[in-house]
Amino acid sequence: MRGGVITGRVTNAEGKPVVGERVTIVEADQPARPGPPAWVVSPFEFETDDRGVYRVYGVPAGRYLVSVGQDRDAGTIRVGPTGAQYSRTFHPNATEAAQAKIVEVTAGGEAQNVDIALAEAPKSYQATGKIIDDAGNAVAGVGYGHGAVRADAKTVGAFGSDGSVTTPEGEFTVRNLMPGRYAVFAISDFGSAPMEMYSDATPFEVTDADVSGLVVRVHRGASVSGTVSVEGTTDRAVLSRITQLNLNAQVRPAPGAATDQISAPTFASGRVNADGTFRFAGLRPGKVVINLFNFGAGTRGFSLLGVQRNGADASGGIDVAAGENVTGVRVRIGYGTGVLRGQIELREGGQPAALPAGARLSASLRRVVAGGSTANPPSAADSSEVDSRGRFVIEGLMGGDYELVVGVFMPGQPGAAPARRFAPLRQNVTVPDGGETTVTVVYDLSRPQEPTP
Repeated sequence: MRGGVITGRVTNAEGKPVVGERVTIVEADQPARPGPPAWVVSPFEFETDDRGVYRVYGVPAGRYLVSVGQDRDAGTIRVGPTGAQYSRTFHPNATEAAQAKIVEVTAGGEAQNVDIALAEAPKSYQATGKIIDDAGNAVAGVGYGHGAVRADAKTVGAFGSDGSVTTPEGEFTVRNLMPGRYAVFAISDFGSAPMEMYSDATPFEVTDADVSGLVVRVHRGASVSGTVSVEGTTDRAVLSRITQLNLNAQVRPAPGAATDQISAPTFASGRVNADGTFRFAGLRPGKVVINLFNFGAGTRGFSLLGVQRNGADASGGIDVAAGENVTGVRVRIGYGTGVLRGQIELREGGQPAALPAGARLSASLRRVVAGGSTANPPSAADSSEVDSRGRFVIEGLMGGDYELVVGVFMPGQPGAAPARRFAPLRQNVTVPDGGETTVTVVYDLSRPQEPTP
């Protein structure tokens, strides 16, 4: 179905065009539902041009709120040398969602003159401080980042860095901050070499002035190292692509650790070396869970089969003590070219049924291992979007037995029915090595529903 268009112009307090400002579109009824607002289109795709004009296309039919600027409680930030920033403002000139004018979009239609007039002048501040180690010594040349503290004042939402590192005196400067709550921390994934330490998070708040005197402490971190083995192929050309894989180590809190304090991001990422070795460093104490993220055509077909430590299964995580160097880890990665094509047919009371308006279908696979249980963790590649006619395709599969899980989710409506998640339907399928399997799944909408978390 052809999407709709929303277009308009953004101007500042002087009536002049605002250039390069990102546009955010969310469902108008979303504030009445729990959880953060869901983006209809990515706000990173559309921004105003040199006339202040924007044009967002591919919008599903519906009712929307259109805004620009930063919301101090949404847990989002804008990082980089972007200069001054604006507070969030909705069409036509509202600073609160309740006062915003709703924009209605029809399939293939165009909502014009959705203008936004910014009443406030842009403003931004900076925060300065120093990064020190456990002995109180300045830490020079280390990357640092910051994140937005959500409204609950306990967790960090989006975070990032402009690539800067600390000075020889360990000093840092975070620029272009809007009024709001933040946390700053040392981090090795942006702009600096891998860091052997992990960082505390130092919270601060910006009101109407710069912030100074912040102190961030770093501590000696643990490390996890090992090798990657690839199953399912001996093709040298395929094996050479392991250097494009991105392993990720997520650190979960250790038993008894405080969970009500703001903490720095608890992950580390790294590439696989040509000889199949890898190493994560600067890890905080806790349970380290290794995952595989596939980005780009060069990683298609690779999936995580499991993690072992000294021959024992460690897919659920590896317990790491403060400063410990863990070795002997083996990450098992599978490679496949199999394809599963599916068709989901909806029934209700034995009769063909249409997908209820606003409902979503999902399809995912879990590989069946010895003993009949499903592999843990599942690969992110083993899932697919389901189109409006119930069709889906999952590619890059190793040959073998899988459990296909089909689900239906019905979003809630303000003043009407709450959100509903129908019971998942599970079906076993077999995919041949390098081959293709077609499956038809009949889903009965009269199945019992599950409570929504």
